[in-house]
Amino acid sequence: SALTEKSELFSNVLLIVALGEGIAIYGLIVAILIIIMI
Repeated sequence: SALTEKSELFSNVLLIVALGEGIAIYGLIVAILIIIMI
């Protein structure tokens, strides 16, 4: 049961990291668009 708990925790961490990366990429794209528009 410990292994399944660890895998669930790992998937949650992976999801959080993926969301963080996605937000960072979207922020970078928005920043580039703003720079181009100015």
